[in-house]
Amino acid sequence: MLISAGESLIDLIQRPSDGPNPLYEAAPGGSPYNCAYALARLGAPAGYLCPIAGDAMGKLLRQRVTGSGLNILMEEDSTAPTSLACVSLGADGQPEYQFYRNGTADRDISVDRLIAALPDNVTLFNTGSLALTDETDAAIWVAVAESVARRGALISLDPNVRPLFVSDWITYKARMAGLFDLAAIVKISDEDMESLGMPLDPNEVGSVLMGKHKCNLVVATYGDEGAVIMNRAGSVRIPVFSPPVLADTVGAGDTFMGGLLAELYARDALTTERLEGLTAEELEAVGRFAAVAAGLNCAEKGCIPPTRTAVLETISSS
Repeated sequence: MLISAGESLIDLIQRPSDGPNPLYEAAPGGSPYNCAYALARLGAPAGYLCPIAGDAMGKLLRQRVTGSGLNILMEEDSTAPTSLACVSLGADGQPEYQFYRNGTADRDISVDRLIAALPDNVTLFNTGSLALTDETDAAIWVAVAESVARRGALISLDPNVRPLFVSDWITYKARMAGLFDLAAIVKISDEDMESLGMPLDPNEVGSVLMGKHKCNLVVATYGDEGAVIMNRAGSVRIPVFSPPVLADTVGAGDTFMGGLLAELYARDALTTERLEGLTAEELEAVGRFAAVAAGLNCAEKGCIPPTRTAVLETISSS
């Protein structure tokens, strides 16, 4: 099973309004939750690891993934409330976030409870984003990741840095460096690179992550300029896939990550040996699948990843 672990929340997304006050629509979200949902929709055996509240918003989180095949690993409702993210859209259509997470369900965690909820057959453990910002929460998630890695599972990481939540950058950067050492697969955005003081050039950031940190596969993403997917054998530039009609970009990066991992799974490439041995043609195919999945997600309001069939049909017709 491919596990995505970390926060779920409700995105309150700004919508067009004719009146003086903005309108916000509630949509399930949270980077690891979105990635888990994308994994399931894209055909991978997927599990989501994090408590979910029993309130109305928590029920919405559970309902969203019903029928997708996603396994919610912590079945018992948390008594804490659901986290909220207010997503306002800037003039360029890019989302701007404000978060409300004190005492919420996604932070109602302990190492023992999380490990107890894991299945025996974990192939990959993915995490990142808000789960790794607070020092207490992050220590728990890192301990779980280390435990899963000792069992032989691969670790994948999407830093998805949230600067507003980082109070101690020295500690945070040291934590991320430790996770880079643990991770076989890393997806890192240009914004993440800037926040972490890493080089923006894909070759240079790849050299850092695959050299110093020994990662096996790195994807550097650059917004509208696309992405570069690389292993030690080479690299391929992947252009953005733009849908015919753009709704918003919420969850695009999470769907890209889900698409990347789902296609690696489909190609039986979730081992260090296979990741190291992927050819340029295979890298291009994996990156293309992820980019098309992310683009199709942008045709929907909020994060609604496409199915594997929809992605493959789009690729075959383009």
